Amino acid sequence: MLKFQCPACGQTFEQEDCFVGQKAQCCDCGTRFLIPADGEMAQILPPKDSSCPVEACKESNEAHREAVGQSPSQKPHPEPHVSDSRKKNNVKFIAILLLVLLGIVLLCVGIGLVGKETVESQLERGACCLKEGKYREAVECFRKAADQGNEGAQYILGVCYKDGKGVDQNYSEAFKWFRKSAEQGYGEAQFTLGVFYKSGKGVEQNYSEAFKWFRKSAEQEKAEAQKVVGLFYAQGLGVRQDDVEAVKWFRLAAEKGEAEAQCILGLFYRDGGRGGVRQDDAEAVKWFRKSAEQGNVIAQVELGTCYQKGRGVRQDDSEAFKWYLQAAKQNHAPAQFHVAGLYASGKGVMRNYSEAFKWCRLAAEKGDSNAQCVLGVFYVEGRGVERDMAEAVRWLRLSAHQGNSTAAGLLRLLGR
Repeated sequence: MLKFQCPACGQTFEQEDCFVGQKAQCCDCGTRFLIPADGEMAQILPPKDSSCPVEACKESNEAHREAVGQSPSQKPHPEPHVSDSRKKNNVKFIAILLLVLLGIVLLCVGIGLVGKETVESQLERGACCLKEGKYREAVECFRKAADQGNEGAQYILGVCYKDGKGVDQNYSEAFKWFRKSAEQGYGEAQFTLGVFYKSGKGVEQNYSEAFKWFRKSAEQEKAEAQKVVGLFYAQGLGVRQDDVEAVKWFRLAAEKGEAEAQCILGLFYRDGGRGGVRQDDAEAVKWFRKSAEQGNVIAQVELGTCYQKGRGVRQDDSEAFKWYLQAAKQNHAPAQFHVAGLYASGKGVMRNYSEAFKWCRLAAEKGDSNAQCVLGVFYVEGRGVERDMAEAVRWLRLSAHQGNSTAAGLLRLLGR
């Protein structure tokens, strides 16, 4: 048995049935060389274009046997099979690699990486079904994605159960999916979960839990949630009453453009003395205007009042009428009564008793006691309407029953 090394890479071989000077090829690096005698360095041969080292060296080995006296017809010594052990090692390596890859796939499945495309495709299909009005198909798509832990799909599935879209309305089931989504930090779901705890839908009413989830949503910069957190602090719902905290959260929401928060902040400045806010009419007008321009009806009335009384702004009945009218068109009874008053007095608008009567009656029909009282006067005096004592008495009595002392006094004067 000969023991020799590849002169290029140093791989060691032990081989029977081979002889010194025989050509060999290293299966590790592919180098061709002559098998050396013990203690000698192998001679490297130039590369030969052949896929089989034995065949590539066959002709040369025949010549060598003739040189050392072997008959060409003699059974030649086989060339060293230096690749057998290496092939076994390669098989082991491939098997280990496959096991490692299998482990990676199983790990990805465990942490939810595999199937990501499936979740996305289910969400896309669900969205398309919603647009087409195929609510049941949409629910099934969202359910598959939700079951894989997608917080957005869990939230949408909760909405479907809340609204009864594609499934029977079920607040308990809606609550379940909202909570799953909220616990993963989904801001919309956290806010909706707060609404459920506040209203007692699908779960027992709990203001403390409601506040907790509203605050989590607010901390994600959701303006509406920040406004609600302010309201909870202002009213002491589920948390200790604290006007300073209330103002802080109202301001955060107002600065993001939340109309109701802007109006509330304006009220704090209008009144002053709460939450560390000093009274400031100009600052109140600023926030009322921002809110009113977004259509907030309370802010429109407050801004109209500021113009009518000249608080924080130059007195201007025309501007007052403009803002009152915008609120009145939103069916706000006090605003309708203000519009009626300006039409009757001719301030900020041309006097028109018919318009005054119209707007006054709209407010009176909504239960505004002041409007009911004035409407009774209109019927007594025949302003904007024909005189009708029966109608006058009816409206004066409705107003008096709400505690309006002026209406009660007029009824006494009329002997009714």
